[in-house]
Amino acid sequence: MEACEYDAREIGMRLKSGLADVGMTIDELAGKIGVSRWTVNEWIVGRRSPKLIDAAKICDVLGKPLDWLARRDDLLAGRA
Repeated sequence: MEACEYDAREIGMRLKSGLADVGMTIDELAGKIGVSRWTVNEWIVGRRSPKLIDAAKICDVLGKPLDWLARRDDLLAGRA
């Protein structure tokens, strides 16, 4: 995996964790960012990744910086 790539499963795990942290459901997030419940579920299970505009909305709703959603911890730690 190149440095600019990211794993949809990692994004899904972060998203699931972020929802749990704020006590929000998939339905609530979907309503707040204007997408379907199905779309949010696809992100969470790692089948799809959110577009940049949706990622920005997710982070805004969850109170997280944009890099939280897609950062690669292995790159930050020098393990890539």
